[in-house]
Amino acid sequence: EDVHVFTIKDSDDAAAGRLIGDIRDCLFRVVPQMSYNSWKELTKFKAAKDGEQTHTTLEELQEKVKQEEIQNEARKANKSFVRYGDVIQLQHVKSGKYLTIMPKQ
Repeated sequence: EDVHVFTIKDSDDAAAGRLIGDIRDCLFRVVPQMSYNSWKELTKFKAAKDGEQTHTTLEELQEKVKQEEIQNEARKANKSFVRYGDVIQLQHVKSGKYLTIMPKQ
């Protein structure tokens, strides 16, 4: 498996001078954008009060989430080249978590 390393410059000079203990802690995998629409819909459904819930049942939403997970795994398994303009996600190799950017509030 090819591993490509990207460097992110830290604006704090003191932090930039620190040594990295294990470079594998800093590796990210480039993956295609995943879909989370069903997961968001299920979260909203669970948070809604009884009177606000729509005609969609919990079982239907859980099935949609399972299908979405299958589709996301298929996208990750389909190894293809990233082209300029493609929407991607960065997955931390060691933890399996995805990089998230939160806007300033």
